[in-house]
Amino acid sequence: WMLLAYTDTDEIWSNRADHDHLWLEALGEPPLMIKNLDDSIGVHKLIFLGRPEDEQDLRRSVESEVGEEASITVAIAGMVEVLPKGTSK
Repeated sequence: WMLLAYTDTDEIWSNRADHDHLWLEALGEPPLMIKNLDDSIGVHKLIFLGRPEDEQDLRRSVESEVGEEASITVAIAGMVEVLPKGTSK
């Protein structure tokens, strides 16, 4: 899977880059940076990109990590999005 972390510095930090991220440029999204997340940066949205057939397992895994602290949604098959609790798209 690929992680996209939307930061408070108007960047997207990711664990890797591949052809899956090319759609970001077309949407006018912030630049993609290959970096490890740490406590030095604020994150306001996470997107996990994976194969559609792995979506349910990925969602269960993410839900077990974030618990009640965040809202989890799937807008597109294979894309699990994590938002602050009470935030809507």
